[in-house]
Amino acid sequence: MNRLASWPELHLLDLPVWLVPLSTLPAEPILPRRVAESGPTSTLTESQPILLHGSTARVIEGLDRLRFAVAGARTEVEVCLFEGTIRQAVLLAARAAVLGGLSLSTSDRSAIVAWTLRAYPEWSDRLIAEVAGLSPTTVATTRRRLGASGGSGPRIGRDGRARPVSSAEARRRAGELFAARPGALLREVALEAGVALSTAQDVRKRMRAGLDPVPSGIRARPTDGA
Repeated sequence: MNRLASWPELHLLDLPVWLVPLSTLPAEPILPRRVAESGPTSTLTESQPILLHGSTARVIEGLDRLRFAVAGARTEVEVCLFEGTIRQAVLLAARAAVLGGLSLSTSDRSAIVAWTLRAYPEWSDRLIAEVAGLSPTTVATTRRRLGASGGSGPRIGRDGRARPVSSAEARRRAGELFAARPGALLREVALEAGVALSTAQDVRKRMRAGLDPVPSGIRARPTDGA
């Protein structure tokens, strides 16, 4: 039976420990390398396994211990797998870095924002702000500067739910889909535009009447996710 390991500060308890060949691990952190490599060196070398994100094998916590094993010419290393989403894994890694004694400078936090926007532009400004410890306004400004809009699709919020960037933009997207595919099913357009079925129906009705798909009372206000 596998022994178990825990990271109580990350609310991860009793994860099975696996002995895996070092050659199978990419030795890549889930956070930006600049941030992951700037933390203090851990005193744990043998007792604590390395915490990896299950689906990507990237290091959430323990990059220094993994490199210690490589430097010691070991062929195997103990790991635990976190089988959550990439969003949850990045949040855990950021929390582990701070709790491990890493004092993130504004420059470090800005690097996290830029990296996350490039890797996951569909994440909401509030979610990225939570990861980096900066304000959503700062994230939005960086997003515009980088041109990392994430397209017209929905944004993933802190609760993991997808929401349209704005109701007006989502309605316009639905209108474009109806214009391009007049015979498209309501359900298809609703799913692709990220709107409710009733909204898609209203957009189609307005377009057939020669009206703008966005009612005048709806402002293009971001609904950037919880």
